[in-house]
Amino acid sequence: MNIVKPSIDALLKIWQENSPAARIGILLLAALCAVAIGGVGYWSVQPSYVVLVSESESGKVDKVVDALDKAGIDYQLSGAGGNLMVDKRDYAKARLLARSNGVADSATAAVGSLGGAFGSPTERRNMARVQKQLNLASTIKKLTVIENADVHLNIPDKGPFERKKSTPSASVLLTLTPGARLSDQQALSIASFVAYAVEDLAPKAVQITDKDGRSYTIPDDQVAQINSQVEYVAEAERKLEQKAQTQLLHFLGFGNASVQVSLDYTFKSGSITKTDYDPDGKVASEEDLVSETTSNVDAPAVGPATVAANVDGKRRAKSNVQSKTENIKTTYLVPKTEETQANSTPVRNLMTVSVLVNSSAEGLNDKDGNPLPGLNEKVAAIVKNAVGFKEDVDAISVELLPFPSNDISAEAVAAPFDWSGLKSIIESASLAIAALAAFVMGIMMLRRFRPMPEPEATASSPQMDRQRMENVNQLSSLIKDNPEVFAQIVRSWSGAEETDSSKERRAA
Repeated sequence: MNIVKPSIDALLKIWQENSPAARIGILLLAALCAVAIGGVGYWSVQPSYVVLVSESESGKVDKVVDALDKAGIDYQLSGAGGNLMVDKRDYAKARLLARSNGVADSATAAVGSLGGAFGSPTERRNMARVQKQLNLASTIKKLTVIENADVHLNIPDKGPFERKKSTPSASVLLTLTPGARLSDQQALSIASFVAYAVEDLAPKAVQITDKDGRSYTIPDDQVAQINSQVEYVAEAERKLEQKAQTQLLHFLGFGNASVQVSLDYTFKSGSITKTDYDPDGKVASEEDLVSETTSNVDAPAVGPATVAANVDGKRRAKSNVQSKTENIKTTYLVPKTEETQANSTPVRNLMTVSVLVNSSAEGLNDKDGNPLPGLNEKVAAIVKNAVGFKEDVDAISVELLPFPSNDISAEAVAAPFDWSGLKSIIESASLAIAALAAFVMGIMMLRRFRPMPEPEATASSPQMDRQRMENVNQLSSLIKDNPEVFAQIVRSWSGAEETDSSKERRAA
């Protein structure tokens, strides 16, 4: 109170010493400051929304919205529902939820428009390249084994005075789903997809790398053929194992049998030649022109001009015939395309099947604990019928063994510390500290207006003020009773009496 009361007294003194117009100005200034402080405080507590899911991944908005509702995170949809936006303070937590639902990092917010109306051609080309990278990455992520993808394109710009242009290249960074591995065929498909989307980009110029540091190169024709053969054999073995496993599941129960199939294939190579003709593209290669002209000329008339001679002359005139014959022979070349396709026919040579049966499973043992009689033959017959077993060339083995226990003793794991509650406490404490600092600064400013104490003020000032009041009252009563005496005293004290006497002397 010793600090606040002097400040309040100083403010009251300033208020009393100012005119009514100045007081109105002070009130308006105080109201303006209060409104500004309140507006800044209200603006600071308003949420600032950022893009979490862009329009390119609108198909995953429903899953992300459900996750945000369960987590209690506020969100809003911009425009016609194209972008999903969350508060910047909740972005980190919302980002984790979005990634768990298959949404990649939202980089579309940094792309913006393609350079704008006043952007340079280089800026527009760069923006278009970035947009193409994002579109390619969004499409690659639709593959089953791909969790996230980043595409970087190197498209060199050709200058106005450059004759040769560098070939473009690209690099792709993939994040695979847990436990997945990218095959060479899948890598070739991704490289071809990126190459066909960029002009003059060859599939061999696309470098593919996964998050674990494995690089995938585009193999040549021979290596690609070998890889396809290996994949064919592995896929055939997997299908046969699945068939046998399904049959044994109904007979032995779940987890009581394990089947492994090995296949030996021979791939016979061949080729097919295909010839295509294009009749619309024929070209004349050789042309022969044969021209023949025939003319008959009549002899002049001899003898007298008689009727018979005139008739014969007309007949001879009609017999004067000129004929012209042209024979054109043209030879055309018809374009043809010959395509030779190499093929390979798989021929199965040998198949070996290994079957393990859990001898400790329920219903497979008799009262003495021994396996049921004929169990091996039943299991072998089921597997043979499932995989298409050939008795003359294939081999099968069935073993009865007790499987190890697969019970997992899960220990109680302590829940992680919830930092969200501590975060809210820290935010509230920071606001309280800021308010306290503002209050202290205000008090320090008000202390400058504290009135200075009078130097004569001592501890006995109240008693002296009382005596003065008594003396003043007595003097006032004496003046009222004897005004002539008080006037004479004032004249004597001021020297007015001496002035009057000197005037009288001068006059005399």
